[in-house]
Amino acid sequence: MCIFSGFIMYLTSCTVIYLMVFVSLERFYILHRPLYMRKAKKHVNFNVISVALLLGLFWSSVPLIGWSHYSMEAGMLTCSVEWKENSLNVYSYNVAMFLFVFILPFGLIAILNIKSIYIVIL
Repeated sequence: MCIFSGFIMYLTSCTVIYLMVFVSLERFYILHRPLYMRKAKKHVNFNVISVALLLGLFWSSVPLIGWSHYSMEAGMLTCSVEWKENSLNVYSYNVAMFLFVFILPFGLIAILNIKSIYIVIL
């Protein structure tokens, strides 16, 4: 049950992070090119949600197949991706996950929102 709950929580977290990137991108596009604003089409929105879900599914499922693993956290209440083990397997996953699930999305969100604010102010 620990692995399942860790997987579900991590899947949800990763998916929400990627959805926030797509929301920021959509907001910037609407502000940057208001005359070319597309109508909200169901298949485009479905594709964006699907990409976010697939990215979240990728990052949350690779610990299940051997690149790092899920383990109990220090409080022994919840399960999460392993953080404290010093093996190359765990370390490489944590670095990749930190870059592609935190730094890159956070950077994109920050840049797009700063540009959006700049467009609104001017």
